[in-house]
Amino acid sequence: MMPLSNKKILFALVIIFCCAFLLFFLPTIKPIRIYTLVYTSTSVIYLLLCWFIFKSELSAKDILIFAALAVIIRLIFIDFFPVGSDDIYRYMWDGKVQFNGINPYLYAPNNPELSFLHTDILPSKVNFPSMKTIYFPLSQWLFYAGYFLSGENIWGYKLLLFITELMTIFSLYILLKQSKIDTKYLLFY
Repeated sequence: MMPLSNKKILFALVIIFCCAFLLFFLPTIKPIRIYTLVYTSTSVIYLLLCWFIFKSELSAKDILIFAALAVIIRLIFIDFFPVGSDDIYRYMWDGKVQFNGINPYLYAPNNPELSFLHTDILPSKVNFPSMKTIYFPLSQWLFYAGYFLSGENIWGYKLLLFITELMTIFSLYILLKQSKIDTKYLLFY
C-alpha cells in the first residue's frame, strides 16, 4: 500500500485532472483557447499522474475508483461537440445516406440527386461537400450505426467510441493479468 500522503496527492491530481476537462463547458468566444488550455494543463497533470502511479502501489479498489472516474468523465462528454474537428458532419452525412438506402460512394453531399436528404445541418456543415466519401467500408458501417442510433445528433457516434474504449480497457486489463504485469498500469490508458 502507498503511504496515505501519496494516496491523497494521487487522488487530488485525479480530481484536478477531471475538473480540467470540465473547463470545456465554460462559454467562450474562441473554443480553441479552451481546447489549448485544457489539453496543455491535462497533459502536464497526466505526466504527474503517471509518475505517481509508476512510483506507487495501488490496491484493486484504488484502480477501480480511478477507472470509474475515467469512465464517468467520458460519459459526461458523450453529447459534447468535438472542438478539434468538424468531421462528425461527414460521418453523419454518410450514415444518413446509407440509412436511406443509398451507397455513400456514389454521390458527393452537394449532388442534386441527394437534395431530398438536405436539412439545416446536413450537408451544409460537411467539409468538402463536393467530394465523394473517402472512408473505408468498416467506417461506413459505424457511420450507419451512429446515424441509426441518434440521427443528426453526436451522441450515437460518441456512444460507439465509448463502447470501443470500454472494450479496450477490458482487453488491456486481461492482457496485463495474463502477462503478470501490475494492473495499475491500466491507468496510463
